[in-house]
Amino acid sequence: MRPLSAYLCVSASLSFVIILCDRGFAQTAPATASIAPSDTGGESFWQKNVKLGGEIGAYGELYSISGRDRRRPASTGRLYFRPSITLFDAFSMSFDFLLSTEGSSARQNINQLGLNPSWSWGSAHIGDFTETYTPLTFNGVLVRGGGISINPGIFRFSAFGGVSKRAVPGGAEDGSYSRTIYGGRIGIGNEGGSFIDLNFVRVRDDPSSISNSLRILVPSGGETWTIDSTRIIQWNPGDVPGKVRIELSRDGGLTYQVLFGYDSTANTGSAPWLVTAPPASQALVRITSVADTTIRDASRAPFIITVVPHEPDSTQVVAAASAAPFALTPQENLVTSLSWNLRLFENALTWKSEISGSVYTRDMRAAELDNADIPAFVTNLYKPRVSTRVDYAASTELNLNLSSFSAKAGYKYLGPGYTSLGVASLLTDQQEFSLGTSLRFTSWSLTLDGARQNDNLINQKLYTTTRNRASGSLNVRPVNEWSMTLLGSYLTMENDASNDTMRVAFSNLMLGTNQMVMFGPQAVVQTIALSYMYQTSGDDNPLRKSSSNSSNSANLSAIVSPGSTFGLTPSLGIVSSTFYAPDSAMVLHEKSTTTTTYALAAQYRALENKLVTSLSFGASAVESSKSYQSSLTSSYQFTTADVVSLSVRAMNFRGASGPGGTYDEYVASLTVTHRF
Repeated sequence: MRPLSAYLCVSASLSFVIILCDRGFAQTAPATASIAPSDTGGESFWQKNVKLGGEIGAYGELYSISGRDRRRPASTGRLYFRPSITLFDAFSMSFDFLLSTEGSSARQNINQLGLNPSWSWGSAHIGDFTETYTPLTFNGVLVRGGGISINPGIFRFSAFGGVSKRAVPGGAEDGSYSRTIYGGRIGIGNEGGSFIDLNFVRVRDDPSSISNSLRILVPSGGETWTIDSTRIIQWNPGDVPGKVRIELSRDGGLTYQVLFGYDSTANTGSAPWLVTAPPASQALVRITSVADTTIRDASRAPFIITVVPHEPDSTQVVAAASAAPFALTPQENLVTSLSWNLRLFENALTWKSEISGSVYTRDMRAAELDNADIPAFVTNLYKPRVSTRVDYAASTELNLNLSSFSAKAGYKYLGPGYTSLGVASLLTDQQEFSLGTSLRFTSWSLTLDGARQNDNLINQKLYTTTRNRASGSLNVRPVNEWSMTLLGSYLTMENDASNDTMRVAFSNLMLGTNQMVMFGPQAVVQTIALSYMYQTSGDDNPLRKSSSNSSNSANLSAIVSPGSTFGLTPSLGIVSSTFYAPDSAMVLHEKSTTTTTYALAAQYRALENKLVTSLSFGASAVESSKSYQSSLTSSYQFTTADVVSLSVRAMNFRGASGPGGTYDEYVASLTVTHRF
C-alpha cells in the first residue's frame, strides 16, 4: 500500500496542488461556532458551554529554476487540520494534523499529528509536540510521543517521552540514529510568578537502528602513518551491496581526493594503501557506498601523515578517538538542572537562574571505563565509556523594572564538555557577562546594552578568544508628525595568539539613524521614511587586511494612497562600499563598488475589501551583476470563513559567466483555508 503522502504528491503534479498550511492564516485566531439555539429561544445549554473552532486548509507549490542547482522540491503539497473544542470554559482540546509530500523525503519526518488537551491547572500532549523546560535542558526539539504538565496549587509536575529523531544513514552532518528522549521536572510555584524546579532529560540513541551502515575501523583517529609505507584501511562493510568509494582528506574534511580509482573498490572491509605525500596533520579517510551515497562514514578524528615516523602520545590518541567529530555515532546524554524564577516587590525585581550538569557519551560503541572507583548506583543509571565527558553550565539574570527605568545584569557559563541533546542549538565553551539599562519617557527613550564573552574556559585551546559588544539607541519624537532614532554599536573580537598567523584583532563600528515623517491617514502621501547607516570593520593583524571594509548606505521610502482602495510604496536604496580584493598576482588592492536598489509595491482592494491584490517589483545592480525580483499575490474571501490565496514569485539574476552566475527562479503557490 502506498503512503498517503505519495497520493498527495501525484495530486500536486496533476493539479496545482491545493494548499494548506499558510502560517499567516494558521496564526489567525479562529472564529467560533456553536450549536444553534433551541426553538424555545435564547442560548441553549450546549451553546453556552460547548464551543467549536479551528481551521482546515491545503497548500500547493510549484517550483522551477534554471542556471543553478535546485533549492527545493519541484512540487510540494500540504494538508492541515486544526480543530479545537472548549467545554464549560474550563477544558479545551486542540488537534494538530499536518501531512506533507515533503515528509517522506526530508531527513527527519515533518508530517505531524498531535492532540493537546488543556485545563485550568494542566495540559497534555499526545503525538507530535514541542515544549520548553529550560534553555539548558529541553528546548526547541520536536518529539513524537506524549507529555503532561500539571500545576495544582503551588505544586508543579511535568513529564514527557518519545522519539526525537528517526534513523537516517549518512555522516555526522546529515545522518542520525533512532533517538529516544524522555524527561521530567518537579517543583513549586506558578509559571506566571515565582517558582523553583528540578529538571532532568535523558537521551539515548539506538545503535542497532542503522544496521547497513559502513563503519571505518582504521584509521579511526590519532594514528601516525609514514609516507611510502603500506597501511591497511579497514572498515566494517555492514550489509551494503556493491562497491565503495574511498577518499582521503588532508585538510580536516574540507576537500577529498579519491583513492584506488573512482568507485572501483570492492566492499570487502579492507584495502592496502601505499601512503603518499604530502604530509598532513589533519588527515581523514571517508568511505561511501556507490549504490547509495547517503551511506558513508569517516575517520573518528584526524590522523597524521608524516615523512619521519614517530609515536604520538597515547593520551592524544585516546582523546582524538574519543572526540569522533567527523562520523555518525550513536550518542547518549543525561542532563539535570535546578532552575528558578523569583518575582519580588510586585514584579519590580526578578531573578532568573539555572544550574545544570550533563553526562554525554559521543560513541556508545566505545570501550567501557574501569568502573572500580564509581559507585554501582551511578553505573546502573549511566554507563561511562572512553568517549564520555562530564561538565556543567549555569546562567543567572537579575532584572529591575520600574515605571520609567529598567536595568539588567546577567552571567552565563557553558563548559566546553557540556551537552544537552534535548536542546535544538547550544553554543558551549563560553562565558559571558552582560549589562543593560533603559530610560523611558513620553517623548523619548534611551537603551544601552553591553556584553563581554570569552572561550577556552579550561585552557584546552592554544589561545583564548574574547568578544566585546556595546550598543545603544535613542528614540525621540519631537512632534506627533516626526519620529527619529539614533543607533550605534561597537564590536570587537580578539585572541591572545602570539603570532600573526593565528592572531585575531577584529573590530566593527556601526552608526545609523532612522527618520520618519507622518502626514496622517487622510493624506495622499501618508509617510516618508529615510534611513542612513555607516559601518566600518577591520583587523589590526596585517595578515588579515582583506577583512577591512567600510560602507555607507541610505534608503528612502514612502507610503502613497491615491484612494481608499489603492496604495503605493516606492523605495530607493544605495550602498557605497570600500574593501580590499586580490589581483591576479594575489596582491591586495583597495576597491570600491556602488549598489543601487529600486522597488515599487502596489496594493488594490476591491469587492468590499474581499479581494486584495498586491504586486511588487524590485531591481538591484552592482558592477556587472543585476537582479530582478517580482511577485504577485492575490487573496479572495468567499465568506467570513473561507479564503483562497494565489502567489507567484520570480527571481532573475544576471551575473558573471559560469555555473550559478546567471539563473532564473520561479515559485507559484495556492492556499485554501476554511475557518470554523
